This record gives sequence, structure tokens and C-alpha cells, in this order.
Amino acid sequence: MAGDPYWIYRIIFNTAADLSGTDYHAIVDSSGHLQVDIVSIPSVTVTATNLDIRDLAYASDSVTAYQGGTWSAGRTWTLSSATDSVNAVQSGTWNIGIVTTLTGITNNVTVQATDLDIRDLTSASDSVASVESGTWTFVKAATTPNEYNMTMTNADTEYSQALPSGTKKFQIRVRDGTAARYAFTTGKVAGQTSPYFTLGAGEVYYEDNLNLTTKTIYFACGSAGKIIELLAWS
Repeated sequence: MAGDPYWIYRIIFNTAADLSGTDYHAIVDSSGHLQVDIVSIPSVTVTATNLDIRDLAYASDSVTAYQGGTWSAGRTWTLSSATDSVNAVQSGTWNIGIVTTLTGITNNVTVQATDLDIRDLTSASDSVASVESGTWTFVKAATTPNEYNMTMTNADTEYSQALPSGTKKFQIRVRDGTAARYAFTTGKVAGQTSPYFTLGAGEVYYEDNLNLTTKTIYFACGSAGKIIELLAWS
């Protein structure tokens, strides 16, 4: 048996050491190359998730980068006010301070305001709230008429009438319309010493929105016997 090719073949290709098993035959092609049966070889399952080996496309792919250490962008961009914008998200406290000069863009700031209305106010639709500062004094409306008729017996002679306390308004006239003189300081009207005031012929002198306490009106006329009519409201 030694050196016998048959037995050598069986020893190599029999499935049992004592040659009681099954003999297998090697298959070669026309060139003498060994042929391997891959059909009956046990299968191996390979599992992969998201296995995609290709060039990345910005239209469909994204990569998340996490910074480690210090990053250097390697390039500085000049922003243009016409095409670029920067969104700033506040973190901590911002101190705006004063912007003196804006470099590279015009010094124009657009302000958006709600209910901004610069116009004349109208009582039909507008209201103004007034907050008191200091002391406010309100004058009550006049309710009491005080009537006076004073005869200027002598020409160019001073006559007077004290107004009641709290006078809010008054009016004076000469009954027959003759011109006369009046003042609020004594010694002026008789000798026509300035300052005094002239009540023209047929005129009525009127004052309103007052709150007088101790005031006196002085009268004189160039004609004797004329009557001053005075009405004071308090």
C-alpha cells in the first residue's frame, strides 16, 4: 500500500482516519486550478446600519462637529450691510453704551414704534392724563354778583371802589358813554399821572379768570357828575 497513489488519495480525501468514511474528490478546471464548492458552504450574515460609503452632498447630508480645544477658522470675512445679517442671542447682561461711529455702513437706525401718532389732539377721541407735581390751586366758579354805581361828582377827581375778596371777573363802564380814566394805584387818575388807563367813549372794560383778594379800582372823569357802573363776580 505504501506509495500507492490510490491509498494516498483515500488517506487525504476520506472523511475517517480508518478510511471507513466517505471519499471526496478534488475538482480542477482545465488549467489544473482547484475548484471550491461555495454553494454548500455555510452562510455568514453581515449586518450593517446606515452603511453608505460615498461623497457627502451638502444638499442632503449634514455633519455635526463638536469643538475640542481651540478652533481657528483661518479666514476673516467682511460683512456687507446690503447682503449680510447677524443674529445675536443674548447671554448674560448686555451693556449697549453709546455708539458714536458706525464703520462701513451709514449711521441710520430704523426704529419701529407702535401707536406713534404726532398730530393735534382732539377732544372727541383723545385724552391726556395729568399727574400732579407740587401744589395745585383750583379756582371755584363765580356765583355772587356784586353791583356798584359810583357818581364822580367833581371833574378830574379820584374816586375808588374796593373789589370783594375772591373776585373772579369784573366789568366797568360810564353810564352815558363818556370817556373816563382808571388805574389800580392811587394818585394817578386825577392829574393824569402815568401809569393809568383810558376808558374810551362807549367802551366797556372787562377782566375774567381772576382770583383777587384785596384790590381797589380808582376812577376819574373830565366831566362832573358822571356815573361809573361796576359789576364784580365773586
